[in-house]
This record gives sequence, C-alpha cells and structure tokens, in this order.
Amino acid sequence: IEVGLSWGRGIKWGERYGWLAVDTSYNAAKEIEVPEIKLDGTFGMGLSETTKIMAQVFMTQEGDFTAKFAPSLLYSPSWGPYTFQIGAEVPINYEDEIALKLGLWLEF
Repeated sequence: IEVGLSWGRGIKWGERYGWLAVDTSYNAAKEIEVPEIKLDGTFGMGLSETTKIMAQVFMTQEGDFTAKFAPSLLYSPSWGPYTFQIGAEVPINYEDEIALKLGLWLEF
C-alpha cells in the first residue's frame, strides 16, 4: 500500500511571488521490510521574470531517519517553455557527499 498527501499554495512576499508545498507519503509494500515514510517541503520565490530560487527539504524514515537540504536556482529563458535547474543536495544528519542537482522542466 502507498498513500500520499500534498498541499501547496502561491504566496506573495512584498513585490515577489512564490510558492510553498508539502508532500507526504507512506509506503508499506510487501517487497520492503520496513515501511517508508516521507515528508518533503518546498519554498520557491521569483527573483525576476526569468529567474527563481527554490529550497527543498527531503526527510525519509525507513529504519533510519535521513534528511537532505536542496537549494536550487531556476532559469526560464524567454524563448521556450523550458526551465533549467542547477542546485545541490546536502545531507543534513548523515555522512554522504554533496550531490550536484541538474534539472530540465518542460511546460505543456
């Protein structure tokens, strides 16, 4: 069984617009020994017509509790329906390397 719940909303801070989101899930599939519980949070804010910043926190409980912080810069060029993402994933409470995060979003 896997269930999830998500919530999000647009926000305005001064003259800037952004968004907040929280995503949760519970996975107790037969193939896994310990159920997996996830809680993710996202905060994003527009800096200009083409540039946004985003900060995410990913938390997982699957035996051990792990948490990661993921700051990103988003660039949406005016010539297409694309958004390019560059950022990092930084472990908060466990030893691991910092990961480079690259993304490509397509609006349709």
